[in-house]
Amino acid sequence: SIVIIGVDIREIRAQMAGKGRLTDQLIRALLHIDTQNTYFLFGFTKPNLPYSSRIHFIHIHGKHGVWLLDLRRKIRKYNVGVFLSPTSYLVVLISPVPTVMIVSDLAVFLEKHAHPTLKVKIIEKSTCMLALRKAVHCTAISDYTKQTMIR
Repeated sequence: SIVIIGVDIREIRAQMAGKGRLTDQLIRALLHIDTQNTYFLFGFTKPNLPYSSRIHFIHIHGKHGVWLLDLRRKIRKYNVGVFLSPTSYLVVLISPVPTVMIVSDLAVFLEKHAHPTLKVKIIEKSTCMLALRKAVHCTAISDYTKQTMIR
């Protein structure tokens, strides 16, 4: 049976860093190998992807966290059955449907050379464990990240 899959693609931009590249390549691979399911790709700007009758871009609105409410509303509106969150623990927490979480790195927690803003530190540290508990599945991009999460 066909599943409606939602994906947070906010990090896919013209100038991408690690999480944006990860999301971009993951989506391209999924859309290439999965020819059956329907995808709703949620983001701020529409990237150049192979859209079709089963692959749709949904624009989310809002700044300073308001976009989370719009995302939640639109996940319901488009009858998403499962959601993929490759970049945000907050998305896992607000998602009204079963959500798969990807952890790409734990630099905020471990690396002294990482210099995230105070806002990022607070959000990441206060939401990571809650998101891990709520997610229906969690995957890490490397064995090192996975083993670190287990410890």
